[in-house]
Amino acid sequence: MTNPPYIPWLDLYRICGQGGGGTIWVAREQSGSGMLRAVKIVPEGESTSKIRQAIADYRRNIRYHLSLIDILF
Repeated sequence: MTNPPYIPWLDLYRICGQGGGGTIWVAREQSGSGMLRAVKIVPEGESTSKIRQAIADYRRNIRYHLSLIDILF
């Protein structure tokens, strides 16, 4: 199994999805809430403009879908 990347405020548990755009991990916030999250890790070398466009598209759509989460970084 792949070792999870280090993100200081999250505990990453397992991979729950994978594709050309990165790997999705199940994570839990270390804060008092302990909220579960899905975290996408984008591979190094991925085009910065491609990532920025994907984030802009996501943020544009998030206000119409209450089940989508904010992007954390």
